[in-house]
Formats: sequence, C-alpha cells, structure tokens
Amino acid sequence: MEKVEFLFRFVVVLFGFLGLWDVISTNIAIPVMFLFAGLILLANAKMSYDKGKVAIAKVFLGSAVLIYAIMAYIFVSCII
Repeated sequence: MEKVEFLFRFVVVLFGFLGLWDVISTNIAIPVMFLFAGLILLANAKMSYDKGKVAIAKVFLGSAVLIYAIMAYIFVSCII
C-alpha cells in the first residue's frame, strides 16, 4: 500500500510542477492534483483502519470527502 501512496504523491507533485511551469494548463493540473490528493487520503484512511486506528481513519476519510467536494465544485463551476 505504501507503493501506491508513493505513486499518488509523485503524481501530485508532478502535476504541480507541470502546472507551475505552464507545461499544461492549471485548469487541468489542479483537478488532477485534487483527485490524487483525495486518493492519498483514502489510502491513508485504509492503512489507519487496518492498523486499528479507527478515529484517525475517519479523519482521513472526512478530509477526502472535503477534497472531493471542492473538486466537484470546481468541475461544476467550469461547466456553468
């Protein structure tokens, strides 16, 4: 699971750099970063839950839901 989390972190940093250097548009980079940041939080929640730390897993899960709510708002505002 740590390899998957490392891959998600790498994608977040990669798209951050690509967005800052204007290689790709920030309209593309930011939603991808939010998507993978939410996946990082979900992976952390699963690892915490597997270790028996249910309260911490709930915090990670709530944070992931918040990230995905922000991402949904960004998508809706781009469409409208």
